[in-house]
Amino acid sequence: MPTKRVPAEDRTALSETEMNEVLFEALRAVYRFEREKVAEFGLDYGAIYLLQYLRRHPKAPISQVGEEMRLPISTISRMIDRLEDQGLVVRVQDSADGRRFLLSLKAKAKTLVASVERHSLEGLTGNLARLEPNDVAIVVSAARLLPAVLEVIDEEPAR
Repeated sequence: MPTKRVPAEDRTALSETEMNEVLFEALRAVYRFEREKVAEFGLDYGAIYLLQYLRRHPKAPISQVGEEMRLPISTISRMIDRLEDQGLVVRVQDSADGRRFLLSLKAKAKTLVASVERHSLEGLTGNLARLEPNDVAIVVSAARLLPAVLEVIDEEPAR
């Protein structure tokens, strides 16, 4: 859904300092929320994200995962090696292009991703239940806009 362009002077009444504090506190909350998952499931954040991405994009080429995560292929390959060793992903040669490898989740990873997402949902719904209905609507609206607000446009994809 495209967002309406608003003149810069109308976008916020916050000063640069106030905006930096708002952003820091929001990112701090996200960081702590994600650290909870890291502690609970024993995987680092990158691995959790990669598994969640593969649930949404089965048989993704390694290069696509690298572009999505904005990491070099060498870094993604090491991450995949660790996940393969843990029995979570499988790397299969693409039958249409023998030079490409596709990634898929193993059953164990599908169960793990479902647990991670259930953990997130339970935490969020529990916290949202403490808010007024109007505030819940504001949070949901802000969450839907967050990708557009935080989007970083790369001139060149990760290599």
